[in-house]
Formats: sequence, C-alpha cells, structure tokens
Amino acid sequence: MADSPTGTVTFLFTDIEGSTRMWEQDPKAMSDALARHDETLQNAKESRGGHIFASAPIPRVGGSGLARHVLVQGERP
Repeated sequence: MADSPTGTVTFLFTDIEGSTRMWEQDPKAMSDALARHDETLQNAKESRGGHIFASAPIPRVGGSGLARHVLVQGERP
C-alpha cells in the first residue's frame, strides 16, 4: 500500500448493535443500515484525511478468535 499512513496510527472498530438479529429478521433493513454505517465512516475519513485499510465483517465471535490467531501466528489454523 503505497499511500498507507505512517507514524502514529489509530484503529477504529465499529459494530452495529443487534446486527445478527437484524440480518436474521430483516436483511434489507440491515443492508440499508450497513450502507449508512459505511457511508458515515467514509465521509468521516475523507473529511479528516484518514485511511480505511479494510471494511469487512468477521463472522460472529469465532471469527475474532481466528483473526487473533492469524495476527499472532501469521497463518490460518
């Protein structure tokens, strides 16, 4: 990534409260909420010269364990 930031970097992790239930009960409403969420973050990033490395959900709690493993071990189990 040639345009990646240097120096002090701050990470922001976000979540949409109740998203699992919303995906199950009303996928269209959740898709709309996710689009608003992403647009809000994109606008904030652009207004402050930020950088988005990735914008992808990690499926449920098991995904966080996998992500931690990959970060620590450098490879998928």
